[in-house]
Amino acid sequence: MMQSRKSFRWGAPFRCFGIYGPMFAFVHLNDPFLGSAFDHQPERHPIKSMIKRLISVLTMIFLMVASCQRDFSPLSPEIVVRPAADLSQLSLAPIDSAYAFHRMSTPSVWDWDDNYVIKFSYQWRKQPDRFINIEQTITESFAMAVEFLRHQWENSSIYLGTPRPEDHPPIAGTISYQNGHCFIRDNIIIHCGIRNDSSVQDANVIKLVDELLLQSPTYRHSSALRPVIRKFAISKNPVPLRTDTPLIIDVVNPSGCGVVYYTWRFNPSFGGVLQEVDRYYFQSYMDDPMTIYLRLIAFNTCGFSSWAEIKIDVR
Repeated sequence: MMQSRKSFRWGAPFRCFGIYGPMFAFVHLNDPFLGSAFDHQPERHPIKSMIKRLISVLTMIFLMVASCQRDFSPLSPEIVVRPAADLSQLSLAPIDSAYAFHRMSTPSVWDWDDNYVIKFSYQWRKQPDRFINIEQTITESFAMAVEFLRHQWENSSIYLGTPRPEDHPPIAGTISYQNGHCFIRDNIIIHCGIRNDSSVQDANVIKLVDELLLQSPTYRHSSALRPVIRKFAISKNPVPLRTDTPLIIDVVNPSGCGVVYYTWRFNPSFGGVLQEVDRYYFQSYMDDPMTIYLRLIAFNTCGFSSWAEIKIDVR
């Protein structure tokens, strides 16, 4: 199911070597296996000396890498997963009491490594032309959040892939960028956009958001939060051209994850799905017979999803 991409921070090894490199050199020059580096006596057993030298070097490399990973890993001390927070409950009164919550947009679904990332968008308004937008993107893990954010930057049409500067220390979350313009808290990405109001700073807004995120429960794995598709089928197959055929859907949502939403993918992009109250129908309104793969994506207000796919023969 889940295939998260690994992330790697290239700056860490170089910073790490700057700290541990001198120690490595000192131990290398004074290793008891090797003798002093300033001892020019001829070696009596060159093969044994070579083996000892190799063991010493490999040991030091192992210790240095282990230390670097511990000291410079961006991961939080405990790797956890959080559900989406209900940011409509966020009050901006501590910053500016004139801002009131305006709306929450329909959640959007982004394809990612044969899985899906859910984005929730919110807006607070002070005046029609002065508002604050906050996007909350839910991924499967911290590593996936870092990789997804990097992918967005690399494919940005605005910044042409220019990397954003990281904040040291983080202004909010596990890691933050651009003086608090965005941050990652465990598996959640937050973007903050302030329009036409220089009196409000990104950093102050995201600190309030992070306080709300920290109130949410934590889990060891996203499986506890994702909906379970117990059955997805079509009532008959093959289906005739230009008909509406009932779909059979049985989805169980974890407790506390609110509403389940459905969205669809068609391969190839023909046909449609009609919803009538709580019933769904596959619409085969096309000119020619064909085979279509219909994918159901079920996601909930916690921001996690599952999918299932069926093959439909249109005759």
